[in-house]
Amino acid sequence: MTTYYYQERKELKIIAHADVLVIGGGFGGICAALSAANAGMQTVLVEKNAVLGGQAAEIDTWGLDGFVDKRGHLAVAGYPWKILWKTVKEGGSDHFFERISIDTLEEKGIAEALREADLNEYIPYIDTGSFMNPFNDQFVNPNAYRYVAEKELETAGVRILLGMPVTGVLVEENRVVGVVLLGEFEKFAVTAERVVDTTQGASVCALAGKRFAYPKAYLGTLPRVSGIDIHKVIDYIRYTDDEWFLRPMVGSQADPDMMESLADRGNPLAIHGFRKAMKQAVAENPEYELLNRMLDCLMFFYERDGMGAYWAIDDTLHNTDVSDPLEYTHAILDARKQQWLMHRFYVNYVPGFEKAQLLDTYANISKAYHQSFETSDFTEYSISEEEIRSGICQREDYIVKILGHPASGQNPEGWYIPLAALIPKGLNGILVTGKPACRKIHYIASCALVGQAAGAAAAQSVLQSKDLRDTDAGKIRETLRKQGVLI
Repeated sequence: MTTYYYQERKELKIIAHADVLVIGGGFGGICAALSAANAGMQTVLVEKNAVLGGQAAEIDTWGLDGFVDKRGHLAVAGYPWKILWKTVKEGGSDHFFERISIDTLEEKGIAEALREADLNEYIPYIDTGSFMNPFNDQFVNPNAYRYVAEKELETAGVRILLGMPVTGVLVEENRVVGVVLLGEFEKFAVTAERVVDTTQGASVCALAGKRFAYPKAYLGTLPRVSGIDIHKVIDYIRYTDDEWFLRPMVGSQADPDMMESLADRGNPLAIHGFRKAMKQAVAENPEYELLNRMLDCLMFFYERDGMGAYWAIDDTLHNTDVSDPLEYTHAILDARKQQWLMHRFYVNYVPGFEKAQLLDTYANISKAYHQSFETSDFTEYSISEEEIRSGICQREDYIVKILGHPASGQNPEGWYIPLAALIPKGLNGILVTGKPACRKIHYIASCALVGQAAGAAAAQSVLQSKDLRDTDAGKIRETLRKQGVLI
């Protein structure tokens, strides 16, 4: 039995055939493509937007807590770690990366690297039990990241197709053998031996008849801004009675003298507050009511050199059904308005922002599906709450270990992803990543590492000439170790 799109295949121009086809050009897709290509596969990467990077470029606070475990040792390495450090060497990222030794961090742990760099404000580093920790806010220059990702993919020989949304799939006897892409004037096809679906909600699987059943997501955006006089902002905080809270000094009040010292030394500042100014804005102009819904989480993230990002997270958008086009569109439009209104609010009501310029607002409004211990029953194996909390895997087909969020009950030193958790039920020839694989996969670093594992699994399946379900997990782990992954 074949699908409609397979019957149409003879009328489509097949523009590429790949050993491994990766759908999605976010961090997970980038790492999946690199893994497959460097394992010897002819690899094609397809991205619906005209830019690589995904949400890792749209929410530029990656956070080292996604890479370093509670003991302070590197837990997530491989291509995510390699791309991070190649990116920061390009410049324009957090000064923190210029001051800390990657060799010391890798060999002796973060505590020793911090002491060596005299970064006492970051100690204790992650043992806070909360995302409000000093390692949650290291920012990475999004354009440098995109440049590095593209360069790495080209060096590995990955063929990249941008601005090409997937509109259909090619299926033979429940095996996904390719996808249909929408070009500028016509449809095209790419065929493949194996497909890796790194889209957030496994959209390729949905087009093949296997739909992820948990489409509720929270939306947010961090539009970047320049021209900030941080010293005027700090003076405003000094003389304004408000509910201020400061990171990286978790648990400390926003002491202006401390803030001056941190900013002068190149530290980023996550400044929570601005309630009084927002109340004044709403009283004077009803347009700001759209921002007043964010009163409890008003935050400005100061990066460096007069640069920063507005935090626009609206609680009313925290349960958006992205599968409903009308509801999703309404939420996106609200978030787009909030981007400009947030900028206008700071310029008009907070000293230090008078000359601020909104730089860009990215290709998308970022979204994340909700974390949950509740399994989705989407793949061949659902990772249990016990496995996530204990870090002990019950299966022999584990292929990678990732870190969980410190505030959500996951093992702080990591937990395992089995191969079967990446294989959607009822479909052959395709792997998934992210929430469809496990609803507790969350960190940018972890999403990228699971992508790398999926790329290695697809490559080994081709090399072994075996169905994905029968692929030797030991060989996949061996491939990943050669690529620098810590298992």
